[in-house]
Amino acid sequence: MSLKGIILMILAICLGFNAPSRTKKPTDPNEAGQKVFDILKKLDQLSPEKFARQMINIRDFHNLVKEYNITDEQEIQNITRITREEWKEIALNNYKGLKWYTEDHQIDWTKIKFSKYNYKIVEKGGLEYYEGLLEFTHLQTTHSLAITSIKTGNKIEIVGINVPVEDY
Repeated sequence: MSLKGIILMILAICLGFNAPSRTKKPTDPNEAGQKVFDILKKLDQLSPEKFARQMINIRDFHNLVKEYNITDEQEIQNITRITREEWKEIALNNYKGLKWYTEDHQIDWTKIKFSKYNYKIVEKGGLEYYEGLLEFTHLQTTHSLAITSIKTGNKIEIVGINVPVEDY
């Protein structure tokens, strides 16, 4: 390699280290609405296990204690006592509720259209959750699902997707 090539390589490396870092875009709670809508669009192809993997995993849920610096012992117990099996059961119940909703309302998820997503921030035991309502249309009928999500690091994670209580 020529001296000119070596100098250019060193210059490129130095500039790479001094290049301005890309700023991460701030987390937008509206991501939860879009993420759930994307899940719903492919719900017919998702097994219960694949559906469960769309939710926050139990390890990340337990890590919320550290991330949010929770010091209340009762709250720490409430979060960390949930086992992996219980967490899977919660996700499975969400899945079953959506499957029931599918049958009851005869929804073809591939034909839904996004309407809107509204949310509010709710503080529970030191954690800030986003409780939202996702509205979508199917065959000109408006439907809504309740979504609970939470910010972890630089992303929004889905905690639960529930059909409205009045539909049970």
